[in-house]
Amino acid sequence: MKTTKILTAALVLTTALLLSACTNVEKLVDSGNYEQAIAYSVKKLRGKNKKKQKHVLALEKAFNKANQRDVRRMEVLKKRGSSEDWEEVYQLVQNIDRRQRLVEPLLPVIDREGYRAEFKFVKVANLENESRNQLAVTLYLDVQLLLTISQRVRPRGLPPAQQNRALPERLPRYGLPARSGAPDRDDSDPLQNGQFRQSGSVAPPVSGGSLGLRSG
Repeated sequence: MKTTKILTAALVLTTALLLSACTNVEKLVDSGNYEQAIAYSVKKLRGKNKKKQKHVLALEKAFNKANQRDVRRMEVLKKRGSSEDWEEVYQLVQNIDRRQRLVEPLLPVIDREGYRAEFKFVKVANLENESRNQLAVTLYLDVQLLLTISQRVRPRGLPPAQQNRALPERLPRYGLPARSGAPDRDDSDPLQNGQFRQSGSVAPPVSGGSLGLRSG
């Protein structure tokens, strides 16, 4: 009997949580959990002819806010321009691309009352190329800096024999060959070529301009 009561209580709690999740997609959006709101809304809208307005509105709001957040973050990172910044830009571009691929098959998204959601898509192709190229360049500039002041700057925990390989080994993560993106100039003394700020962070030229948007 006691076991039955425990199982019944667990079932009631689980059902309550599921019902809460079903009715609180708006709260997911308002609390900034955009990815969860997008995934949940897409699941509810996929294959449905009569789409509920709350799911359409939640998807529209979460999608646009998530893309806007990531675009703003990328603009900040691009201005700073270190290899760590470009690495984060690359990851943000991948996040945007995955998000857009999730929503695009549903277009147009129209609820049963006739409301048509508007989605602001980001043109990711140029951003992906730019971030990969800039990441390759800044990683190599970091290597040159390590070679120049290797006694002061070395990856923590690595023996001296490995310190010069630490940054190049990050390149294959982004589909970059071992020598891809290396600067076509002599950077044997990067402290003299104006590529580094006094703090030691890399400040390469940033190409590409503003981020392109298109409506869906």
